[in-house]
Amino acid sequence: MKSLLLLIGPSLSGLIGCSTLRPPTQAQVAASKQAESQRLAARPLSIHIHDAPTTIRQDKPLVFVNGRKYNVSKLKRLDPDRIDSVQVINSSASVSLYGARGQDGVIIITTKKAKQ
Repeated sequence: MKSLLLLIGPSLSGLIGCSTLRPPTQAQVAASKQAESQRLAARPLSIHIHDAPTTIRQDKPLVFVNGRKYNVSKLKRLDPDRIDSVQVINSSASVSLYGARGQDGVIIITTKKAKQ
């Protein structure tokens, strides 16, 4: 009889068949994380900020990572384990702070490395 080893994560892609139930090896954890990362990278990124105006240009908020402007499409590459904080500014406040560039909202991300 085969049992399953469940690696805790955002999806069931970490299910691995094994003969006994035991803690996952580092190699299994790394392989599961890599498979999940590749699966997520293949999906289109969609960001929706509530309270945005009805004339949204494809839901593309202004994004800053560690104080530098960041392309929304590159957010998929940002390792969630490195994120220290995320601040979301809705469209009404973001327009007053960033002008027309902030009409779709603003996302400000600070990584743990930047905090040091």
